[in-house]
Amino acid sequence: MCILNSGKRSIASALLILMLGACGGDSSSSSAAVLPNSAASNRASADAEKWNGSLEQLLTPERAGRSTGRAAAADQVERDGRALSYRWDSARTRTLEISGFSMEVPVPDEVELGRFSAMSLQTFQAAYRTPTQEELAQAREAVRKRMEEAGVSAEVGGAMFEVAAGGAQYAVVEDLGDAAAWNPADNNLAVLIDGLKFELKLDVGEPTRNREGAISLAREILTAL
Repeated sequence: MCILNSGKRSIASALLILMLGACGGDSSSSSAAVLPNSAASNRASADAEKWNGSLEQLLTPERAGRSTGRAAAADQVERDGRALSYRWDSARTRTLEISGFSMEVPVPDEVELGRFSAMSLQTFQAAYRTPTQEELAQAREAVRKRMEEAGVSAEVGGAMFEVAAGGAQYAVVEDLGDAAAWNPADNNLAVLIDGLKFELKLDVGEPTRNREGAISLAREILTAL
């Protein structure tokens, strides 16, 4: 079994979301699928750029610790262009299978905020949902072609898609922003408010705490926007 590069996994996941959004929307009005009008789109895009550059104001060490139940400072803080994460060492591990060999790797407690972007309610509801088998088949073929154009082998491209498709399991979260969806497969919460989408990941090893902690943190962040 090969270990997929995280950047390529992200590409496959992004393509899958785009394909599902296209399946759920009106293809005759692709520009409207982003936001209803250019003024709203420009405002949301500006807000997304602002908050992607100011994630530390939203996910403070205090909020990160409170959401994960960790009082001590994080063992690792990581910031890239569109995400900020705090990680704490834990006793948890998971098994990786590599070329027939098994190895145990540590799994930290983690909270992450990022990926602000402009998005319409229609696109959000179409993309952040569990796809049908027919939609997965269509998306699988579309991703295969994109990966082929990018010079990625069919084997690796197919494996990347299955990783992305396996994580496309969303449940609607009521009374949070304009729309919200929780993905228990990767402990990811997507939230939409006023044409602005952001995502939270929270993993402390307990499904109920993961979901409730992410929702509680999202409410704090919505208040701070």
